[in-house]
Amino acid sequence: MPYDKTFYNELLKLMLKNGKIIFLHADQAGNIDHELKTHFPTHYINFGIGENNMIAAACALAKDGLVPLVCTQGAFLAYRSFEFIRVDCCIQNMNIKIIAMGAGVKNNTLGPTHHATEDIAAMRVLPNLTILSPASPLEIAPALDAALAHNGPVYLRLGKAFETEIYTEPPKFKIGVANLLSEGSDLTIIATGNIIASAIYASDKLSESGISCDVINMSTIKPLDVDAVLRSAIKTRNVVTIEEHQIIGGLGGAVAEVLAQRGIGAKLERIGFNDEFATTYGWHKDILENYDLLPKQIYKRIVSFLRSYILRREFERTH
Repeated sequence: MPYDKTFYNELLKLMLKNGKIIFLHADQAGNIDHELKTHFPTHYINFGIGENNMIAAACALAKDGLVPLVCTQGAFLAYRSFEFIRVDCCIQNMNIKIIAMGAGVKNNTLGPTHHATEDIAAMRVLPNLTILSPASPLEIAPALDAALAHNGPVYLRLGKAFETEIYTEPPKFKIGVANLLSEGSDLTIIATGNIIASAIYASDKLSESGISCDVINMSTIKPLDVDAVLRSAIKTRNVVTIEEHQIIGGLGGAVAEVLAQRGIGAKLERIGFNDEFATTYGWHKDILENYDLLPKQIYKRIVSFLRSYILRREFERTH
């Protein structure tokens, strides 16, 4: 089931159980708009194209003891409403949950104005803000439960539709703890969001050549699971990060900070958007292909990274 439908189904269940939840959105509820109006008329507000006002109102409602869930496109929340999230929400440590739809280039044909390829970097710098990035539809419910159980602001980054499911049942989810999907000794692959499916594809292909991989689902961006990064990097000494986001300031940047600060001599390759906007138009797969981010392209990039590292190591050994 798509991310958006999965989220809305879970939202309805949670609102029936918890009378403190109030849902605020900016033209985002879509097909369940009527159902929300009917069943939760006092706990549902459509702000239209008024994201800044929505964040400010959510903080006021949180101050009165409610638990606001605010939802719209991630690009508009992270960029247009940044000051309101910073000042009204994070400085005051308000208990609101920010649901950012359309992660990465999931808004495909709507173009770069609607892409959320810098939101992790923008949000990661804000004190008090927790950032969650579920890998597949089945991880949404436990991630949302964890967000609601956490007392403080949370930014929950979701996709949109046609995501590849990587789980057979909802996984355990704990804020700040990564999920190790497979174990190996030659390479560490760390990914976040639904592009983790490409990491699994690359790992499976590499195993055919005798290269075994740790594949880590980093579903919490902040606080980052530093121990998981270090354990794997010390073991393999080769690390690849994969994200549908800028590598500057995103997951790749966060992992690079950990490796540098702890003095881990591991080779790092960051795969994502490299200091460029996704300015081409097309469907999701078309855009990914144009930026070498389809599964087969990612696999080839990892092979190239490993080959260059192995050749360089051999050169240093013989010279």
